[in-house]
Amino acid sequence: MSNTNENQEKKEGIYFIKQFVRGNTSNKGSIVQLSVSRKTGDMLITIAPQKGMNGNLPIFDYEKKMIFNLTEEEIIRTMALFKTGKEGEISFPHLNGKNPKTIVFKNSFYNEKLQFQLYVKQGENGVGFFFNPVEARVLLKNLEDSISIYNKMNAVLALNNIE
Repeated sequence: MSNTNENQEKKEGIYFIKQFVRGNTSNKGSIVQLSVSRKTGDMLITIAPQKGMNGNLPIFDYEKKMIFNLTEEEIIRTMALFKTGKEGEISFPHLNGKNPKTIVFKNSFYNEKLQFQLYVKQGENGVGFFFNPVEARVLLKNLEDSISIYNKMNAVLALNNIE
């Protein structure tokens, strides 16, 4: 991460706590980053498409990134979907005036193995990410922990003291 990105993140009050990366030579990968809002303590999810490669490392298009958070109800419904271990899909329209988008979580099977997918559509653009079962559990554990008011307040206090 460059200094410019780090300075921008500090300015916006966003600090990454976890990221999931999928890149490939066909440039069809994506990245999902979890961060905490300095203002509210909410877990923010950023998803961005891949735009190329730098040697063996994928490069992501942060100009096309989409950022959102989930309500407590959406988190619980997403966790319930994953825990079924069966095919299924749940969709959350976030139709705010500034950046309306639809967030979709989906269970599917590939080669008889469960895949958990996040897909975000905003206008004509869409970005998806397939989590393996362990990554899905890490994502959902972070989301579950984020709904605790105690954890949110501690996050706000801690982030406001980092300067």
